[in-house]
Amino acid sequence: MKKNLFYAVFFAILLALVSNTVLADTMDWLSSSTDRNWFNVDNWRWGSGGPAPTAIPDLTSTGGSVRTYQSSASIYGPFIQTGQNAQAYYLKIGGAAANASIADVTIDGGSLTVANYILIGSDSSSVRSGRLIMNSGTINIGTSGSGSSTNGRLYIGGGTSVGAAVDGWLDMSGGTINVLEDLVFSRNVNADGWAEISGGTIFANNLLMKSHGGAGTVSLNLTGSGKIVLNGDRTATIEEYIGNGWITGNGNDYDIVYQYNGSTNQTSIFVPEPTTICLLGLGLIGLVRRK
Repeated sequence: MKKNLFYAVFFAILLALVSNTVLADTMDWLSSSTDRNWFNVDNWRWGSGGPAPTAIPDLTSTGGSVRTYQSSASIYGPFIQTGQNAQAYYLKIGGAAANASIADVTIDGGSLTVANYILIGSDSSSVRSGRLIMNSGTINIGTSGSGSSTNGRLYIGGGTSVGAAVDGWLDMSGGTINVLEDLVFSRNVNADGWAEISGGTIFANNLLMKSHGGAGTVSLNLTGSGKIVLNGDRTATIEEYIGNGWITGNGNDYDIVYQYNGSTNQTSIFVPEPTTICLLGLGLIGLVRRK
């Protein structure tokens, strides 16, 4: 009898520990949020249907995942403002699968630090499309030395190798996004990735678009002062992407410019000022490589 009681207590404690671990690994955004404040504990739940956190934790070192899966419409997505510094280990941006809605995360000042990756249009067999809206502030993605194959990546259009089609959008009008490794469009064959960058700068190690060779649609359009800076000489790859119609400037393939700087070992992609575009058309500038 005592032995049975011991095992019953032991397994009860073990189950509680496992449950707490699962809850601690995932923090879900609520569709009923009204103020959209990332730091309002009432807007979050530990796991699907779990309790509200007592405080918004730093999940960067615990492997905690932050998800917007319960968002029922884009207006309810979390909002990070000036003076706020949000943190997570993973961030998965995707709407509620039941109604195929789009969830978003908006950065309007402040900062967001994600230790591993951000996935826009999440890895689900259901439709979980998402949007990241970057108006100002800073996003830092990736921690050096983690060794993970996904560490330091921004996925625009995640999806899976099976299941429903998933869309990911990046709308960027200002601020800075620092990507330790790759900026990836259409991670899997059934994912579409779209980006409109009218201001601000994305710094990344590399740019990968449809590297799986699938049927997903990808589009990167730069306007205004929007800019992407990549490590190394990526001009050959960028030229290929422009030729495929995947990278445009002002919606066309003749306003987009890409330039390798040997002194910094970086390749920049941008749309020049209107005066510069005129000079390029006249052949008066030879320092910039363009298609």
